[in-house]
Amino acid sequence: MMRARRASPRAEILWPSPRAPAVGVVGVLMPPHTRQPTEHSLRLRNRPSTQFVSDATRRSVEMNSRGPGPASRAADPTAPRIRPEVGRYLELNPDGAMRWDDTEALRRTTRDRALAVRGALEPVFSSEDLDASGVPVRRVLPSPDAVDVLVWVHGGGWVHGDLDGYDGVARSLANRARCAVVSVDYRLAPEHPFPAGLEDVLRVLDWARSRYGAVAVGGDSSGGNLAAAACLAARERQLDLAAQLLVYPVLDHGDSEYKAAFRRRYRGFVGQRDFGAAACERIAWLWDQYDPEGSHRDDPLAAPLRAAGLSGLPPATVILAEHDVLRGEGERYADRLRDAGVPVDLLAFPGQIHGFFQMAGVTPDARRALDLAGDAIRKALDSASPRPRTTLFDQGERR
Repeated sequence: MMRARRASPRAEILWPSPRAPAVGVVGVLMPPHTRQPTEHSLRLRNRPSTQFVSDATRRSVEMNSRGPGPASRAADPTAPRIRPEVGRYLELNPDGAMRWDDTEALRRTTRDRALAVRGALEPVFSSEDLDASGVPVRRVLPSPDAVDVLVWVHGGGWVHGDLDGYDGVARSLANRARCAVVSVDYRLAPEHPFPAGLEDVLRVLDWARSRYGAVAVGGDSSGGNLAAAACLAARERQLDLAAQLLVYPVLDHGDSEYKAAFRRRYRGFVGQRDFGAAACERIAWLWDQYDPEGSHRDDPLAAPLRAAGLSGLPPATVILAEHDVLRGEGERYADRLRDAGVPVDLLAFPGQIHGFFQMAGVTPDARRALDLAGDAIRKALDSASPRPRTTLFDQGERR
């Protein structure tokens, strides 16, 4: 059993990590990048408006500006402990207020939330939008002489998320890791299902390796899925990567013992009825957008936890949140990486929820996680095998 490194002293938590079966690896094609937005609608019940959700998010940020207190169990001493500033955020921003019946409305709402909770943007030397072999990217430089790079893949269930919503994360990682950060504006489902997003990430990694020094890849949630899958694909192509940063990644589909327990334990969490069941249903819905036919669910490039073997992958930093339906698969993947001889640093954040990594305006734990992630990436880049290096400044084509 792997003992999780505790990223916060606020609670004594050592999380168990059950094992998982695995299957083989297959490849993907890499056609040119195209972007063809289409209208897509699901026939579900209506939700409150985007404006209401955005305003509630801003009120939550204002309330949380007075700082965190000790982790709280609210009125029920047996309830899961949650950081109080995060509890206030959830009370004002229930996921039931999201418009899941309209993809474009969902994207607008999640973008508004991301912009509201990210906090003040850190200054950087430069930030510019480029074209990386046909894939739109945003490159952030902490200094003009940065030569290494982290390719960052945003989350959003493969369906939403964009460069603006993750600009704060990219800037923070660039400053802490002292390297360029290239954020990938990959094609989104359901307009572009698997493997379109992964193909875009691989194209950007090829582009980065041909120009820069040591190259790492990272992402959160579905972006963590794409980052982990990219490492598997790079290994098959014998391409070296310095590190992988996986922040509460999606690594498998379907129900598991952990998800079944999550459904039971998180009934009425922070006053939200069936919080656990709703989280599991959202994950299932997002998988249906990414793989609508269900024909790729056993492909390790869609579900990395199903890879037959994980040896030969780059060193990994895995960041998990306690109150996250994806925590179980993150623990299992970290265990399997470690068993395969891959260096792993598992950072467990008690009292936290899925998405906290980009919530620097809400919870101090976001800054702590960014600090630890940046330090880990810098250490891995420094330890990478020497490669020909060129300056990053003024490379690539501006959009």
